[in-house]
Amino acid sequence: MRGADLVVEVQDDGRGLAASPERAGGVGLPSMRDRAAEIGGRLELGTGADGRGMLVRAVLPAGAP
Repeated sequence: MRGADLVVEVQDDGRGLAASPERAGGVGLPSMRDRAAEIGGRLELGTGADGRGMLVRAVLPAGAP
């Protein structure tokens, strides 16, 4: 299969990043973004469908290059 994407989503109903000032910096999201880009994919961040929480979506190429 060529040209298809594998989409992986994780959503919670918490406060999200902007509402968490005590959150310490880390390597989690930057690392996931870098790893997705290395294989031609992307990482998307957003608000959950109901306007609460956070959505993390990885869109990765599926199939042989």
